[in-house]
Amino acid sequence: MSQHPIAKDFGEEITTLERVLQVLREEENVDVLIDTILNYLESELNYQLIWVGLYDRLDHRLFGKGGITPDGDTSFLKQKFILNPGDLLEQVVIQLRPVNVPNLQEETRAGEWRKLAINCNIQSTILFPIRYKDRCFGVV
Repeated sequence: MSQHPIAKDFGEEITTLERVLQVLREEENVDVLIDTILNYLESELNYQLIWVGLYDRLDHRLFGKGGITPDGDTSFLKQKFILNPGDLLEQVVIQLRPVNVPNLQEETRAGEWRKLAINCNIQSTILFPIRYKDRCFGVV
């Protein structure tokens, strides 16, 4: 019997995911880990904006480590973002759960991200915590 193209694509996706997970388990260099995450998300998802920020527990802020934008300018993505009570990024960090935002352009709790969404014509987004057990390490 011949394999269906869908089964082959699924097998390739699983193999790619296995490689990514192995790097995430074994690599100790944070920059390599972030590049691995960004490359995987960019290749597997059709998102115009992908961002990775690492959480600083002492100062309660996120350090932007990079990502992709529709216009290729990633300077905004490398900023420090102070977490304020009630904003979306703080919600993700504190609750350790993803947040789905139907329209980032209209979300008042998005802070500077709202402006970026308007400028880049980004509408919906998902904010996902990077966590281990009950500890947050960052946000994608």
